[in-house]
Amino acid sequence: MGAPQYWLYSAVMIVIGLGIIILAFINSPIQLQIALGLIGLGFITLGLVQVKRGQDRKISEERFDIIVTKLDEIQQKLEKEGLT
Repeated sequence: MGAPQYWLYSAVMIVIGLGIIILAFINSPIQLQIALGLIGLGFITLGLVQVKRGQDRKISEERFDIIVTKLDEIQQKLEKEGLT
């Protein structure tokens, strides 16, 4: 799953959560308002978690690229010195 899909998924979850919260205030029974409010907050939280996962994945990929680049540099130095 690529980064754009994480953003799309999280945006959809946040919009659904906001919609459910708005729906909660339209309905009159207080029990239903509380239940729908909690469900809406759950969807918003799920969306925000996906945003964080996308950010963490991007950071991890950048760090991995840096490590691979440094290992390639070390390998080239060793080949120049004739140690491999």
